Amino acid sequence: DLDKEDNQSDCASFAKKQSNSNFISDKERKLPLNSDVAAFALRAKVVYPINQRYRPLADGASNPSLHENSKLVILPNQMQEGSTSSSLESLSQDDEDDSSHFISSSPLPKEFQNEKVMKLTRFPETLIYTSFDSRISLYNLGLQSLEQLDTELREERHMFFFQVFKILLNDWFHKGIIDEPFYSSTLLLQEKELGELNKQLHLNQPDMERAGDPDASYCTSEDIEKIEKHCLENGLRMIAGFNKQVEGACQHLQNKPTLTSEVVNKFIVKLTEHLLHVESLMNETQGMHIMNIEEKLIWWEYIAGTLQAQLWLVQQEGTCRLKVAAKVLEHLTSDGELAFQEMENMLSDLQYNFQEEIKLYTSECTKHTKGLVNEMVKKMDSKKKKLKKRQEKEKMRVQDSVQQICDAMEFVNAYHSLLAKQRQDSSDMEGVEDMRIIDGITDLWKRQHSSCSEKMEKMVKEMFLVTLPSRTELPMKKCELLRQEARQDLSAHLQTEEANLKAYLKLFKDQLVRGKQVSRISLNP
Repeated sequence: DLDKEDNQSDCASFAKKQSNSNFISDKERKLPLNSDVAAFALRAKVVYPINQRYRPLADGASNPSLHENSKLVILPNQMQEGSTSSSLESLSQDDEDDSSHFISSSPLPKEFQNEKVMKLTRFPETLIYTSFDSRISLYNLGLQSLEQLDTELREERHMFFFQVFKILLNDWFHKGIIDEPFYSSTLLLQEKELGELNKQLHLNQPDMERAGDPDASYCTSEDIEKIEKHCLENGLRMIAGFNKQVEGACQHLQNKPTLTSEVVNKFIVKLTEHLLHVESLMNETQGMHIMNIEEKLIWWEYIAGTLQAQLWLVQQEGTCRLKVAAKVLEHLTSDGELAFQEMENMLSDLQYNFQEEIKLYTSECTKHTKGLVNEMVKKMDSKKKKLKKRQEKEKMRVQDSVQQICDAMEFVNAYHSLLAKQRQDSSDMEGVEDMRIIDGITDLWKRQHSSCSEKMEKMVKEMFLVTLPSRTELPMKKCELLRQEARQDLSAHLQTEEANLKAYLKLFKDQLVRGKQVSRISLNP
């Protein structure tokens, strides 16, 4: 089994989101580009509506050279069934090159257009599946997270504009530059137009669950491309609409006969300065979010890899048990105490029973993992809703206090700090809940592994103490000694396999980080 303390240490490092993360160095953190998201976007010819700095090849062109020579760490999830000539060879893998169990030298697929992608909406759901399409679904979740943030930032940009406009207009009203009817009608007009703009933002927001066949659990990367293209087009429309809103507000002031051009121009300059400050804060938020998404992609891909590693370890245990049993039986055959055909039959039966038990282990892990994830995700969603309600009330209180705020910059900074704190609180809560899910699934797989090991041990015991005495003239005492010899031999083999597994998991983690570095170099020459 994997060392529990190592797993908990890795998990804790992610949950705390410390600057000394095991996955990303401080130097790497300075590069905000989400490389895996970008890499998938490039390969799938995807465009998505985020800041131009982070939107590669917005015209839809692809970069086939990206990751061309990169390698995937792949853990086998099924035993190979070989020829009937040897029961041992059909269960075990090629021992001359153990790295073949883990490392595939094949490059990432060049074409994704017809690749099926599972419709997942939450990162923990990626643990239910262990195939390559779940890896693409993971990257797609990263894209969806960026799209969600983009929508939130657009709403916040609209809100900041209205509140800053209101504070500046309050100053005019208190100084008697404008009267109450003009003040009220101007704010009402802006509020109405921003409401229409926000309405259009949500009406045009695509839904990944509706991509492709609404009733299917899969969609294709072509469906994702259409969604991302729609997001980009919608983003451009929103930018144009917001610019029109700001220009219209300024024109409305300029059309007021009692306002001089000098007064209006000063107002516009102040408004512009504050909006530029807002834009700077939002770019900072976006950059931090992209780095957090990158952390999540690495983390969830690593956790999925550790589950595949658990499956591989069970498979290797079956192989080792068959090897040590074969070693004992071959000695008996060479000594003339066991017929060759009897040896083949016994090993063949043992191999078949092992394979069936490992299939059952895989099936049980998958079934219970799905149920556990769905159950815990529902609890997480309930907590998120409660937290969101509290946060909405906090935001409303700050917005309502704008009448008492005379400095627009003070409001912008205070409200931005509130939003940043709320995002961090949401992220922290999600991290804690994610850890509960991961711990629950890890314990589940380990319990299933222990159960599977016990059953395989019983099969070996039955072979030595029931089948072997019935097919030979060996006394029971010698059969028991042979079983103990096999158990000692097995212990040494399993220790070696567990050590190999830890080494390969470290390699897997290193490859994930190295893949990000390669992408950054490719996208930032």
